[in-house]
This record gives sequence, structure tokens and C-alpha cells, in this order.
Amino acid sequence: MTGLVLIILGVLIIIFSFPKIRMPIMNRLFNEGYVTPQRIKPENAAIIAHTNSSITLLAIGVVLIIIGIII
Repeated sequence: MTGLVLIILGVLIIIFSFPKIRMPIMNRLFNEGYVTPQRIKPENAAIIAHTNSSITLLAIGVVLIIIGIII
């Protein structure tokens, strides 16, 4: 059961990593007042220092799917 949850979560993160899908959702949440966007400089973020946020989310999603398959 845990593996299935990890696989589903990984797929959702991969889908959310595409800016064409992520931006309308984030804009809507910002307009409703649920999200306050904060930009972090890439040199201050250890994970995205050498990649962008989309590649980082894609990698996290793939890792979750692999862990879900192994479990």
C-alpha cells in the first residue's frame, strides 16, 4: 500500500514539474490568497544550485516512483 502511495505521489510531482501545468495552478492559488510566492536565489538553495526547479521536481518524482516500485 505504501508503494502505491509513493508511486501516485511521484506521478503527481512529475506532472506538477511542468511549468505549463504548474503556473496556472500557482497563479490561481496566489489570486485566492493561499500562496505567497517567494523567490530564492539559486546560489542560496543547495538542491537547485546547478539545475532549475522543474528538473529538481522531476528528479524527486522519479525517485519516489522507483522507491514505490522497490517497496
